Amino acid sequence: MMRNDCVLSCNDDLRTDIMDDTMRRYFDIAPLVRHATKETFGT
Repeated sequence: MMRNDCVLSCNDDLRTDIMDDTMRRYFDIAPLVRHATKETFGT
């Protein structure tokens, strides 16, 4: 699932590249979001 659309994988290399890129972006931004949330809401 990607943006609520089913992704049919005919190319496993492309699928894993997309998954790797998505995870890398998430883990790069997650600490910033947590920090901003703590500063904003004080939790």
